[in-house]
Amino acid sequence: MPQSLEDAKSKLSAKYLGKCGVHGVGIVRDQQAVRFEVDERVTEVERELLGKLLDEARQEAHPFKVIANIEPRANTYQ
Repeated sequence: MPQSLEDAKSKLSAKYLGKCGVHGVGIVRDQQAVRFEVDERVTEVERELLGKLLDEARQEAHPFKVIANIEPRANTYQ
């Protein structure tokens, strides 16, 4: 069990960043949650796996929440 919200974010970031469209991991303090930024352009297989990934991350983050923000990833290569 993580000792703090920052600890939970650090552990989840190390484990899940770059998987199933997760391209960012942050904190939402007022919700006591770790937020995964997820690219909406993931494949169907990745989308199915994302659900399992989030369930696993929620167990690991307890007592903190894990939420997913699924939206288009910003194009930084212009």
